[in-house]
Amino acid sequence: MTSQQSRWLVHYSDPLVDAAKAGAPKLPLPLAESHIADIAAQAGQHGVIMALGRNVAAAVKAKSPLVTGSDETARSAAGKSLADALESSSLAHLRRNMILNDVARRINTRLLGESLPAIVVKGPDFAETVYGGLHMRAFSDIDILVDPAATEAVGAIVADLGFAPVAPDQKHEAYTERQFLRKDRDGGLSLVELHTDIVHAPKLRRSMSLTHEDYAGPGSGGVTMAGRLVLAALHGATSHQFDRLQYVVDMLMIARAGVDVQELKDRAARAGAETALLTGLDLAAALFGCEASAALARQCAPRRGTMLTRRLIGPASVTNAQSRSRWRHSWRRQVYRWMLTRQPDLVRSEEPRSVAN
Repeated sequence: MTSQQSRWLVHYSDPLVDAAKAGAPKLPLPLAESHIADIAAQAGQHGVIMALGRNVAAAVKAKSPLVTGSDETARSAAGKSLADALESSSLAHLRRNMILNDVARRINTRLLGESLPAIVVKGPDFAETVYGGLHMRAFSDIDILVDPAATEAVGAIVADLGFAPVAPDQKHEAYTERQFLRKDRDGGLSLVELHTDIVHAPKLRRSMSLTHEDYAGPGSGGVTMAGRLVLAALHGATSHQFDRLQYVVDMLMIARAGVDVQELKDRAARAGAETALLTGLDLAAALFGCEASAALARQCAPRRGTMLTRRLIGPASVTNAQSRSRWRHSWRRQVYRWMLTRQPDLVRSEEPRSVAN
């Protein structure tokens, strides 16, 4: 994507943006069908298709120009074509959301009824409690954070709903993941994943970790917005190195919802998530101008050792991560992931030395 296209995509990916705001980025004419298809594909790959579809439709309704050019008829036609294409894709994601959310509700009912230490995280939880509804955020599977002792019991519940276990390969065994698949009536496949830790890679778990007890257990204070923000940061940083806009928008929306700063600092410290948290908050502030995210980043008082890791993953590396030019930024992700494994050494190097009297 060009820098102009990236700015446009980011602007309309904000679920709370004023779609008719004056001075919004615009796409250049002519807007061919291939360009529209590429925009829809990029939005889908970045996980922001639902926000983009709503915002573009709102801009068209408000007669706010989405493209440049002196020909008003051409601008209007291009905007309408773009809105139609995005609406079709958004509706497909909404249908998928509804199918998966029904699965999540059935699982949650069983989990509560049997008092099992497990909880559905991310997708449907973020959509309903942070974004405002299933029409606001796309998700492609159901993730369950489960205490290791309850894995078999939770797996049995998922199997009762028609899901078949997937034989784990060596990587998934090391990552402590269990997968279950079901073919749905519409011909699609639904995936449920059981995780005993949000941080999957064994090398990364040496320096950071978020288990069910850490996230939702009585000792943690239960599920809160601060907990959700730490979870979103760890998932975005450790599993994907923030290679989709959706991971940044998750943090943006949680920060806007209101987060207790001291609780956030305590939870991040216990999880070893300080670097991941600050990276995500910096991205939300830089990409979307989110003052709530910027304020949280300032109040979390970053260590010196986190500065390089935060700068490795910048706005351009996020927006280009799903494009043909992503290779230009891949080295940044590799170095960032390596530095996340070095967090304990960085922390120890910055601990104050005792001074003899």
